[in-house]
This record gives sequence, C-alpha cells and structure tokens, in this order.
Amino acid sequence: MTLTPAQLTVMIINARELNKPEKRSGALKDFQAHKASIVMIQETHFKKGDRPKLSNQHYPQGYFSDYHGRKSRGTAILLNKRVPFQEVGRLTDEEGRFLFLKGKVAGQSYTFATIYAPNRQHCFLLQTLNKLHAFAEGVLILGGDFNVTLDPTWDCSNGTSHTPTQQLHSLNTLIRKHQLVDCWRAHLMKRTKRTSHSSPTRTKPTSE
Repeated sequence: MTLTPAQLTVMIINARELNKPEKRSGALKDFQAHKASIVMIQETHFKKGDRPKLSNQHYPQGYFSDYHGRKSRGTAILLNKRVPFQEVGRLTDEEGRFLFLKGKVAGQSYTFATIYAPNRQHCFLLQTLNKLHAFAEGVLILGGDFNVTLDPTWDCSNGTSHTPTQQLHSLNTLIRKHQLVDCWRAHLMKRTKRTSHSSPTRTKPTSE
C-alpha cells in the first residue's frame, strides 16, 4: 500500500560506520522495525567509488553523499518502497557532509536534507543552511548531527558550550530566518534526558 504525506515517518540516525555487512543488515532491519518511511543517516563512512550495498526489499531506493578521501563522514537518505517519491533534484557535498534531496510525494513537494557537521565549525553550518535555503522547495525536513548545542541551558549537562555566545546567537538567528523548528524541543519542552555523551559539546547522559 502506498503511503500518503500524512503517514510519513522520518528516522534520523548517526550510524558511526556502515561498512560491515552485519551492521548494514542490522540497520535495515531496525529501520523496518520502526516503520521508517524516510531514513536520514550520518557517518556512513562510505568511500566514494567504493560504496557497499545499503538496500533491501523494504528500502530499494537510496541517495548518498560519500567522502572522496578515507572511509569517514558520509550521509545518506533511504526511502521505503511504499513512498511514492518522484525526484526533482539533489545536491551532494564532495566532503560527504550533507545531502539535499527534493521531489514530490503524492503531489506534495518535499525537501529532505541530512547534515553531518564538523565539530566546532559553526561557519560550516551557517554556509550549509544558506545553501539549503536556496535549494529547498515545498515542505523542508532537516535532520542530522550538527555537533553544536543550540541552547546550552537545556542541551548541555553543565549549561555551557564551547561555541562562543555570539556565534550561537548568529546560528539561532539563521534558523529562525529559515523558519526551522526543533521538533524534539517543540514537543518535549523541558525534557532534559540525553542519550549520548559528546566531549566536544559537553553533553552527557542525564535523567529527566
């Protein structure tokens, strides 16, 4: 059965390497178990020209942005077979840092974008969001690993960030300018449970 736009479920994951066959197989099973319509992946670690297969009967269609150097970085977007996607355009990064994909799902225009930003490189994120703004059409769904805490008060266990306050202000201003909304924060306003530890951003697991 074909999905409608209202039934789309988006899954975003930092895979931390998908070169091992058993890890790719496990990831695809996990995507299906969560009934993901669209999967946005960061850190595939696929090397350009030497990408392994990342597809099965449930996710036959995939788009990739691979790094030309060693096996690191890399982004991807997978589509479930039930998504009637018609591609209009795509934009990839030679460094494997982002992938933008636009098209139509059941007549509705969408842009799906996944970003894997370098640590403490807010300028990269500013430039990439401007590129995305120029590229995007229709409903924009953006996911990824930005490696920055937009609101240290809520997103860092000690309430501080390595990123200077002025730079955070510029980044948040740009996000508002492009009318981007943090879905997690919008739906779970004051929840502070974290699921990972990140030394560069000083984010640690805590309880609610």
